[in-house]
Amino acid sequence: MMFGGMNKEEEEMGLLDRLGAGITNFKNDPEKMARLTMGLNSMRLNPDQGMAATAANTIKQAQERRQMTKTTNDTVAYLKRQTNNPMAQQAAAAIEANPSMVKEILGSFLTNQMKPTSSVSQQSGAQLNASANGGAYDPSAMFNVTSGPEGDKISRIGGGGTTVNNNAAPKLPPGLEALDKAYADDHLDWTRGGGADMAANVAQVNTVLQKLESGEQLTGPMTGMLNNLGLLGLVNPDAENAKEMVQEVVQRNLKTILGAQFAQKEGEQLISRAYNPLLPPEANARRLNKLYQQMEIAREQRQAMANYFEENYTLRGYRGPQPKMADFYTALSQFNVGDIKNGYKYLGGDSTVQSNWEKVN
Repeated sequence: MMFGGMNKEEEEMGLLDRLGAGITNFKNDPEKMARLTMGLNSMRLNPDQGMAATAANTIKQAQERRQMTKTTNDTVAYLKRQTNNPMAQQAAAAIEANPSMVKEILGSFLTNQMKPTSSVSQQSGAQLNASANGGAYDPSAMFNVTSGPEGDKISRIGGGGTTVNNNAAPKLPPGLEALDKAYADDHLDWTRGGGADMAANVAQVNTVLQKLESGEQLTGPMTGMLNNLGLLGLVNPDAENAKEMVQEVVQRNLKTILGAQFAQKEGEQLISRAYNPLLPPEANARRLNKLYQQMEIAREQRQAMANYFEENYTLRGYRGPQPKMADFYTALSQFNVGDIKNGYKYLGGDSTVQSNWEKVN
């Protein structure tokens, strides 16, 4: 029989029994116990700072473990979805067997994926005439030989009868030389782990996105109010963790993708558009999905630049799109490029900036 919203078992369980069961539940969850301890300690006339610091450290460690577990699961799922890639399946199995090695295994997998499928060498015409390529090449000229899956592509370096030293690349104009020098540091950061870290970070954003799409109450009016009061972490740690994960990942990814273009303040403004704790989960899911897709596009653009540089040792001649901050504003805008409002056409970028609109006749 139900009475006052309680079933028979609950009626028979006395107040002390229920209180005891609740305490046992807290004891089995160090994070909950730490939050309870922190809350009770804050109510004391003279809070114990050491107790507060210990509780805070326990909470931080629990959140880090939970986040690492999520990252590992998301990474395995990401790899398993690449059903036509045997190396991805091997990497997924290796991570499942050694979860603590997720970053190292993913990094190794992505490094192998990033290796260019072709290589470039320089040979003289005389060498080509004597090699398996054969032909009638100018023996006094130098040639680039690009070896790839479809065979060798041979192109002459320079013009006329100019001979270029086999150990030196063609001299670039000062502007292009400066461009390559500026890009070199970004290229090293990207190939030495930046690209792999970004892939793992994007998987974390996807975790939050899936939770929002499933209707989990990570955002909303009440959540936003608690966030503004600084109480979100105490009342709803999952919502606080999701918010912090999005903020940290987006900032780090924007810095990795944009390099010198990145400005922290601008990144914060972009995040506030993509993830607002006051809005319903479905609204934030739509925004975060747009941001997630744009980060994937930007990652592919950066990788295309890296591949071109690996093959040609220069960005000269690269015509592919390059990621920029305006692309992210455009992705999150409520307008599409070309939309007209009040006699002005949207050009892309931050829709609140007047220069991104063009007056139409």
